[in-house]
Amino acid sequence: MADQHPCRHTRRTAFPISLAVAVLILSACGSASSRAVSSTAHPSTRTVSTAVTRVSTASTSLGIVLVTSSGMTLYADLKDTGSVRSCTASCQTLWPPLIAEGTVTAEGSANASLLGTLTLPDGKLQVTYAGHPLYTFVHDTAPGDVNGEGVLGIWFVLGPDGSPVKAASISSPSPASSSTSHGGW
Repeated sequence: MADQHPCRHTRRTAFPISLAVAVLILSACGSASSRAVSSTAHPSTRTVSTAVTRVSTASTSLGIVLVTSSGMTLYADLKDTGSVRSCTASCQTLWPPLIAEGTVTAEGSANASLLGTLTLPDGKLQVTYAGHPLYTFVHDTAPGDVNGEGVLGIWFVLGPDGSPVKAASISSPSPASSSTSHGGW
């Protein structure tokens, strides 16, 4: 026993620890590889796919309107002008902005050339269509709902051409109601 190398014991315990660390590293890499990667690309040129935000169209009781990829109706606040949004802070709890996640694309009869984004104060990008920032409405609970149509005379769905769709039965609110918070509920 005296002629054994002094590091031999260390090597035996180091190997299982090194193996365990290697397995953990490979496991972590394996979970990252669950994201889509190009399998034909050279390993150094592989790219991870990014998210896509889709603006599409669907038939509703108001006709063909813009919707999210999950079919939820999109609205415009007609008080918004250019990059100035009037729906901020608490208004956004009822009217969440459509946030761009990766590439923004058009489907159905939505026009890709009318899509854009605007930078919010928190640095996120809100999707726009024909210059209108897009929002959903929390009281729309199923695809095709249009419960936000005409709320306070400023919230309207948009058609594929980017124009607000205004139902004939919608009446304008009194001046007093339009000067209050325009959250709608």
